[in-house]
Amino acid sequence: MKTKTVLLIGAGNIAGAKPMARPGGPVTTHIHAILSDERMELVGIIDSEINKAKVIAKKWLVNDGVITAQTVYNFSRVDPKSPDIVVIATPPKTHVDVINDVFRHLKPKTVLLEKPGGVDDDEARYILAMCITNKCELFLNYQRNYCQQISIEMIHSLVGKPVYAQCDYVRGLKNDASHAVALFSHLFGHGAKNILAHKKTINDLPSDPTIRAMYSLPGCEIALIGHDGRMFDIFEITIYGTHGKIVLADHGQQIIKTGITDEEVYGKYKKLQINSEKIVEADLSLSNVYDAILMNGDGGTIVNYLDVWRTIAHIKKVVEG
Repeated sequence: MKTKTVLLIGAGNIAGAKPMARPGGPVTTHIHAILSDERMELVGIIDSEINKAKVIAKKWLVNDGVITAQTVYNFSRVDPKSPDIVVIATPPKTHVDVINDVFRHLKPKTVLLEKPGGVDDDEARYILAMCITNKCELFLNYQRNYCQQISIEMIHSLVGKPVYAQCDYVRGLKNDASHAVALFSHLFGHGAKNILAHKKTINDLPSDPTIRAMYSLPGCEIALIGHDGRMFDIFEITIYGTHGKIVLADHGQQIIKTGITDEEVYGKYKKLQINSEKIVEADLSLSNVYDAILMNGDGGTIVNYLDVWRTIAHIKKVVEG
């Protein structure tokens, strides 16, 4: 397989600035995922603040005292025939400008975009249209969608038919809850209906409020339960099925199964007896996303991308009345 060249745009935490993962833990940064895979070669890092790019280059890319990938202010020093993959790891408000710059200067075959991809559904549609026009595949970094341990087959095998799923979160509908919205669309089908939402938001951030809402998907009923992030931090998904429940705890890294059995019958009602819990480690490494790209998969990315934004827009419309 020919080595794929990769250009990384953005030099913040998710790009590579945050501390390295614990030994044996998930790959949590783009640069770690790229350098860990011999099928890829990092050819450059771009950031509007050149010193930030130099910091992560020095941290990750030094070989015998020489930095092995260039760090640049702009696209002028990047070979227009390369790279094959462009990773956009900049703040959402910059995504449209960056995607315009990418296609003005380069001809990548694939763009990997940090979630949620723009700031609203209009920008999402524009970004997707730009990729289609330029014959470029688009991937969104919703890592749980690429985790082999989180699948509808796993849910059926552990707890039966799903009937209700809930996400407890704190950091905004777009920033935090979008992860769950993307996963629910991936697992249970697209097209949120019967949306209900509390008019009162949990925080005071109009650009990205934390909201409590409910809606229906073809395969499950969904609840997004926002909490005050000043009090505690939580991102946890609970899925109830006909035979028990599973919890994606610790931001989805731990899958905890709680089963139930029909223990006693009272008339037409059954007492549900809890049995043992089973904990499974979920691999949320960024490497899974890159593996999907290299193996020409998509994890439902395109459909999920637009469905996430439609769902968020509909919830906000209900809240705003």
